[in-house]
Amino acid sequence: MDKSPFSQVLALLFGGVFIALAFRWSAGSDSSDLMATWLAGHFYGLGEFDQIYPKSDDVFTMLPPEKWGPLLENTPYAGLVFPFVYPPVWAALTSLIPDYQTFRGFAAYVSLVNSTLLAATAILAWRATRSSLNPAVYILIIYFALAFTVAGSVALLENQPQILVSFLIVLTIDRSRAGAQVLAGIALAVAAAIKIYPAFFALFWLATGQKRALATFMITGGALGVFSILLVGWPLHQDFLGQLNAVSNTSLVTAISFNLNPFLIQLCCADQMVMVRPFEVNDTPDPTAAWYYIALPGIWIWAMRLLLLATIAWLLRTMKNSNKQARYAVIWPLATILIALQAPMGWSYYYIPAIAFLPSLIDSLGLRTGTLTILAVTVPLSLPLVPIFNSTKVAPVGLQIVGTLAIGAMALAFYLASRRSRSQVVS
Repeated sequence: MDKSPFSQVLALLFGGVFIALAFRWSAGSDSSDLMATWLAGHFYGLGEFDQIYPKSDDVFTMLPPEKWGPLLENTPYAGLVFPFVYPPVWAALTSLIPDYQTFRGFAAYVSLVNSTLLAATAILAWRATRSSLNPAVYILIIYFALAFTVAGSVALLENQPQILVSFLIVLTIDRSRAGAQVLAGIALAVAAAIKIYPAFFALFWLATGQKRALATFMITGGALGVFSILLVGWPLHQDFLGQLNAVSNTSLVTAISFNLNPFLIQLCCADQMVMVRPFEVNDTPDPTAAWYYIALPGIWIWAMRLLLLATIAWLLRTMKNSNKQARYAVIWPLATILIALQAPMGWSYYYIPAIAFLPSLIDSLGLRTGTLTILAVTVPLSLPLVPIFNSTKVAPVGLQIVGTLAIGAMALAFYLASRRSRSQVVS
């Protein structure tokens, strides 16, 4: 692990350049995902609680509540309008933003924060892996992978909360390896309070014997849950749980839903998918955009749940039987991929934590094989190839097929690296 002052200063310099370029590129974007949180906060502040979550009818169509579109008419906003699918406490906290603060200004601040968090995520990953690569080289690989693929670029343009969640997941891994179990537990609990799926990662502390981290996660998560209920009340939480139920009952097929569910649906049941046109506001730039959904039968839902449980059981056993280096450099990122692939929904930016660990493949597989592997799993996700894959006739949503295969290849690469690394003991 290169700890020379020059290499670390150079890494920080690269981080600063990345923040500046990422902010300049993303500031001023429509930030459609952030707009969903903003609008939820707006209607929470008005006391119109029935306008925070859409009426799902047991399926998730990704269309917003009925008043959201009209509210944005004749405003500068010209992006898509997506629903709010986060715990209601975030709507309540967003409603506290001062009235004088416009969405455009708010989005600019969030763009700066998100650019900084992505830069920090790369540095945390280098520290967690104990990589022998020069830190400047390590983070430069990550910055290129994030900037030129649909994983990091879409997250930045949309000001996706997943950037914060990804930072917290990598912070969890870093602090877990460092023995700072309390901070690891707190970080993972906050991540799970934003997007539920990180809660699965707490189970891995059972395999590694980090009981304090698990206990801290449970206490912090419980406290956040109680705080949320006391702040916004139980009815809104029921609405949120209804949204989660609708999501689990639905396979949503979009260009960036890199997930096993929509992948299989496109292969076997494409003719049964229902097309959804996005809610367009003020001449939305891409009026041809569309996505699909299909209501899943009960046997399919339970089969996927059992597969996820089997995967978690395998990961627990693998972590328990692995040395420290393999566990944190390749098995943890493998776990972040496999769980996101099998979650009810998994978007391209859910794989930011795994991308942050990609350079560790060079340590495990060697310079030539590791570099070629990184290129093999990131090039298919690169922005110049998106129009080509979107126009392919292989499936209704070609990029979804290619993206899921690329993510699957990334998981395979980490798995092969874990097999090679388990015999190497590095603390």
